[in-house]
Amino acid sequence: MRPYLIVVLLISVIGCSKDKEEKEVREELSAGGTFKGTFQRQTNTGGAIVPITLELKGNTYSGSVGAPGYRYPVIGRGSFTVKDNTIKFLDSLYYTADFDWTLILSEEYKASRQGDSIVLSRSYESNRKDVYKLKKQ
Repeated sequence: MRPYLIVVLLISVIGCSKDKEEKEVREELSAGGTFKGTFQRQTNTGGAIVPITLELKGNTYSGSVGAPGYRYPVIGRGSFTVKDNTIKFLDSLYYTADFDWTLILSEEYKASRQGDSIVLSRSYESNRKDVYKLKKQ
């Protein structure tokens, strides 16, 4: 009976810790500000890491890529919402059809904490994953 009780207590502590972390990430994103970090499209063969800046203000966002010559990711501007452990971006710009539109910061991303950074990630087709690793400035 005692080992069972210890397991239940450990699960409770881990669950509370995760809830607290999710709340902190949600609050930090909702508060907005300037976030600097990197973007990487992770694939089976790796993926270039590109410096980016993301500005969150109210419920709007904008940003830029900090490396000349890179056409991705595309961080336009638009609105965002934070719910639970996700952030959803709705881009308001128009784009030409000569590139991969999945590289536009839009749709829903899972938000989590990794050390002192916030990580936004989205997985999709063919084992690809977009990862934004950000630090508030």
